[in-house]
Amino acid sequence: MLNAALDLHAWLYRFGAVFARTGAFVMVAPVFGSRLVPLRYRLVVAAAVSVFLLTALPEPEAVMLAPLQVFREVALGAALGFVLQTVFDALVIAGQLVSLGMGLGFANLVDHRHGASVPVVGQLYLLLATLAFLAMDGHVAMVSLLADSFRAMPAGAARMDAASAGAVVEWGGRMLSGALQVALPAVIAMTVVNVAFGVVSRAAPQLNLFGVGFPLAIVLGFVALWLSLRSLAPVFGSLVEEAFAMAQSLLGGAR
Repeated sequence: MLNAALDLHAWLYRFGAVFARTGAFVMVAPVFGSRLVPLRYRLVVAAAVSVFLLTALPEPEAVMLAPLQVFREVALGAALGFVLQTVFDALVIAGQLVSLGMGLGFANLVDHRHGASVPVVGQLYLLLATLAFLAMDGHVAMVSLLADSFRAMPAGAARMDAASAGAVVEWGGRMLSGALQVALPAVIAMTVVNVAFGVVSRAAPQLNLFGVGFPLAIVLGFVALWLSLRSLAPVFGSLVEEAFAMAQSLLGGAR
């Protein structure tokens, strides 16, 4: 009985060390970290992934983590999740840019992921990106990334130096450039349309552009949006690959 209690005690220590990093990752990472997923379910997913990693990876040392070690584990897990989440945030920003050009900036829906209202075009991009991410087994790749993190930095040995933290902050800027890559075709098309409306208004001031131009701008905006969706998949795939490469670089390039 004593040996069983000691074994359970040691297993709980190992589980806590793995759960600290895994839980932080699940709370921030895309798909799993959405507010549409209740908190209790996210905790269950984090616990299930932690148990899976405990059985699949070499057993970590059964020691109680110091508060600083726990903080490092949480920081590393959150950083890995943040790097992946920025890809989806870039699509939300792209949707906002396209919506403003189309004149649909007022058409908002509640984004349960961020707890704020975002344009419907951003929600469309986010929905398509989530489906594409799941179709390309992105959720499996995220679990594999977590396993790589424990191979590179065993539980209790996580580290986030100044260079790694700076790289994460700089990666946030990639969100803006990624948003421009997604939105640029539609934004350029709508800019041309708006310039054309401006020329028409100067040539024929008697025309009511609010009555004619606004509905026409929305129709042409939907056409531009439809045509621009062809570039969404390759750009999103490239951003996802860059995000996983960035996450691997935080682990020292571990595979």
